[in-house]
Amino acid sequence: MHPQFNGINLYTIEQAQQFDPPAHVRILNLHGSWLVLFGKRLAFTDDADLLGLLCEAGQAAPHVFSSDSAAAEFLDDHAEGFASMSC
Repeated sequence: MHPQFNGINLYTIEQAQQFDPPAHVRILNLHGSWLVLFGKRLAFTDDADLLGLLCEAGQAAPHVFSSDSAAAEFLDDHAEGFASMSC
């Protein structure tokens, strides 16, 4: 069982890279906070496509970035573990 935030599963980058098939990653601004979402499809068309949010190990809230570029820089080293990444 993964920790959840408002009913959405939270995963560390290492956990998210273990999805089979590989997850799609989207950087999204929600209420002024830049978050990383993991999804089943390139275009997240509904809630069923959402797998979870990025968190840090042991945290019960999503990892928040100051900008989309900060999130993208963080993800650069992990791109090979995902089906796609978009902002």
